[in-house]
Amino acid sequence: MSATPGKHYRSVPPTEVVFEDGEYYKRIHLDILYAPTFDGTLEFALQIIPGSVTGAVMGKYLRTATVKIVDSSTFPTEKYANELRDGNIQTTREIPILDLVYQYIMMNLESPIVRKGTIKALLVALYHNCYSILTLVISYNLVKILNAPPCHETVRSRAAPLTIHDTLP
Repeated sequence: MSATPGKHYRSVPPTEVVFEDGEYYKRIHLDILYAPTFDGTLEFALQIIPGSVTGAVMGKYLRTATVKIVDSSTFPTEKYANELRDGNIQTTREIPILDLVYQYIMMNLESPIVRKGTIKALLVALYHNCYSILTLVISYNLVKILNAPPCHETVRSRAAPLTIHDTLP
């Protein structure tokens, strides 16, 4: 389940449900908490514990109720909520695209898991780029060295001719 107690809803303590004659359903009040970030649709489960129902027969497979919380905030943030909710296509088209992308990026970085993963991915990309640049520099210098004229030809052309004198005592 995606909803977190204490963050998205207030937990319900174990409650006894009593059905009177002629009652076919019961309502349970749950407090949904405001979350400033967009979460889409979240859900959590309520379980009916055997023995907690009085005056009714609990079905074999109907022991769990799934509760869905539909987020009413706008995506990605509330900055352009009025423009998006008025339903006017022209107003929606006037929203700056780069700012909308920026809002989306900032919404994602509010999540600690996404922020940590993004930092890891950026560090791996940085390492890969440094490795590529270092490989390029080394390859360039190797080609430069290998295509240079041999050192011994350069030394001979600049050196004075050697003469050997026999000196016998």
